[in-house]
Amino acid sequence: MMEGIAKNAVEQMLSKFVPKFFEGISDKYKSFKLQQDIDLRVIFQEYLEYSFTKYSTVKTLLYKNEGRYLYDFYEPQFVKSSKNSSIDLTNTNLLFNKCKRIIITGTGGIGKSMLMKHIFINQINNESSTPIFIELKSMNNVNIEAFEIKDFIYDEMKRHHFKLSRKLFLEAWSLGIIPLYLMVWMR
Repeated sequence: MMEGIAKNAVEQMLSKFVPKFFEGISDKYKSFKLQQDIDLRVIFQEYLEYSFTKYSTVKTLLYKNEGRYLYDFYEPQFVKSSKNSSIDLTNTNLLFNKCKRIIITGTGGIGKSMLMKHIFINQINNESSTPIFIELKSMNNVNIEAFEIKDFIYDEMKRHHFKLSRKLFLEAWSLGIIPLYLMVWMR
């Protein structure tokens, strides 16, 4: 069931995203547009389907033994901006339209992790971006002396079935082709 929901949401989002990817890519890659279009759909589709399924299935105190679909029990919230305006998170595009940088804070157990998962899933369902979701706990074993944010993000995406080469990923990043709505959270 989750795979079907993930597949439909990702396919709709990719039908809008992949053509935009090629609008900004250099001429040497445009000649391979048709094959690359097919390959990129597969590359992003696997990453997004895997991540969508992973983050939309949640275990809680109520459902310890088996993951449940996030929206079986999650209700989107309102957040306050630094200017004290209220933002409805039913559609997370409203959040990104009002704020470029977002920090969500709070005490343990109030739903920050659920909120981050909702934002990730909602961005895919809205077909508005290709979100990259990274848990800060994955930085626990990183050598800070040799830390490079682009490499770290690429490696985290690879762990979630992202199959674009590092070279093409870094080139796309430098051209601003990969829209980064980086979502991180700490446990």
